[in-house]
Amino acid sequence: MKPATHPTALRIQRLLADAKVNSDVVEFEQQTRTSAEAAAAIGCTVAEIAKSVVFRTKVTRQAVIVVASGDNRVSEKKVAKLVGEELGRADADFVRESTGFVIGGVPPLGHANPVQMLLDADLQRFERVWAAAGTPFSVFPLTPAELSRLTGASWSDIRLEASPAHAQLEGTYRLISTTARILETGQEERYGDETGYITYGKDGRMFVLLVRGKRPKPESLDKMTDQERVELFRTVTAYSGRYTFDGKTVEHHIDISWNEIFTGMILRREVKRDGNRVTLTTPASPRGKDGKMSVRTLVFEKVE
Repeated sequence: MKPATHPTALRIQRLLADAKVNSDVVEFEQQTRTSAEAAAAIGCTVAEIAKSVVFRTKVTRQAVIVVASGDNRVSEKKVAKLVGEELGRADADFVRESTGFVIGGVPPLGHANPVQMLLDADLQRFERVWAAAGTPFSVFPLTPAELSRLTGASWSDIRLEASPAHAQLEGTYRLISTTARILETGQEERYGDETGYITYGKDGRMFVLLVRGKRPKPESLDKMTDQERVELFRTVTAYSGRYTFDGKTVEHHIDISWNEIFTGMILRREVKRDGNRVTLTTPASPRGKDGKMSVRTLVFEKVE
C-alpha cells in the first residue's frame, strides 16, 4: 500500500481531517472491488472490511447505504423494515448518481446527495475496521466508534442468516455440458465448445466465467487487432454479484459484468442437484444467432 494520490481519495482524506478522524487514506496497486480482495491486500480478515452495500428505496428512490462487516450478507428484508420502505435494485448508474462514487469505492462519507445510512452491529467486535475511500483501490482505517460518529448512523442487525439451502450450493463448479432446447420444435442442440467455471461463496457472492468457440490468441497485448478484441469479447461471459438460493431457484444479482448491459440485472436459474453435479436451467429467451425461443441447460461438476 502507498499514500493516496487519486483526487477522490485525497478529498476523502480532507473530509476525515475536517471531522477530526486521525486516519491516513492509502491506495493499492490495483483495484479491490470485493471484501476478500481488500482484506488480502491489507492483511486483515474479511470481517474487518467495512463494505458499503447500496440499496434504492422503491417509492422515494433514495439511496440507502449499509456499512456491513465484510463476511456478512445483508438482509434486504431487515433493511427495508429499518428504513420503513420497500427496496429496489441499485444498479451501477444509480450508485454513481446518488453517492458520487462507483461500486467498490463507496465510502461512509462525502456523498453527492443525502442518503440513509445503517451500520452493521457486528463491526463493533473489532478494534479497527477498514472502509473504502472513494475509489476501488483506496481505503482508510478507523475505529467503530469513529465510524458511528462520522456517519451519525445507528448500529443495527442487518445480517442475513445463512439457510440450509445456501450451504448446499456453496463451492466452485466446472462446466461439463451445455444444451439448448428449441421451444417451437423441441429439438435439442449440444454445445461442445463451451467451458468455464461458476463459484458460489459462503459470503453470498458468486462469480461465473464461461468461454466458447475457437478463441484467437493475440501475438501480444500491444499488437492485438480490433477483430481479435471483438472475438475475445463475443466468446466470453463473465460477471459477479450477490446470489440468493431457496433450494429450487438461484438468483444472480449482478453488480459487475464483462458487458454493462447485464450490470444491475437479476438472472434466475432453476437448480437441480445430483451428487456433486448442479444443473442450471435458464428461462426461455431468444437465441442470438436466429432469434428462436430456447431454454439453455448447463451442467456443472463440483471441483473438489
